[in-house]
Amino acid sequence: MNRRHMIIVLIAFALSPCAGAAPKESPRTADASGTWAVTVAFFKGDIKQTFVLKQEGERLSGTCTGGTRDGKPQSVTGTLSGVKVALEVETFREGKNVKALYDGALDGGTMRGMMRWSNDPPDRVYSWTAVRP
Repeated sequence: MNRRHMIIVLIAFALSPCAGAAPKESPRTADASGTWAVTVAFFKGDIKQTFVLKQEGERLSGTCTGGTRDGKPQSVTGTLSGVKVALEVETFREGKNVKALYDGALDGGTMRGMMRWSNDPPDRVYSWTAVRP
């Protein structure tokens, strides 16, 4: 086969429907709904919380209990896009209404990532892990 024929064969293969086409996987829908036992690792020790989440599409909502002085449930809102989780917990800290911002990933029965306070510098972060009890 001469060079010209080889180029034609390669171009024809590259343009064919099966060339380089990997089978499409149906997108997995992660599920973050339910009860989660959350541990946040602060400098002075771990804080235990419980998230109860409801999922509607990519939107998450629910409550957070534990880790607060008054023990009252706090509102949780957020999103789950693919496996990426972003949660906000409305709370009261140092005399101010603030948000605890949780960013991380969902992997089966575990979520983990970094948490920071909305009124702290962006580089002051704490690790968190959540598991289904």
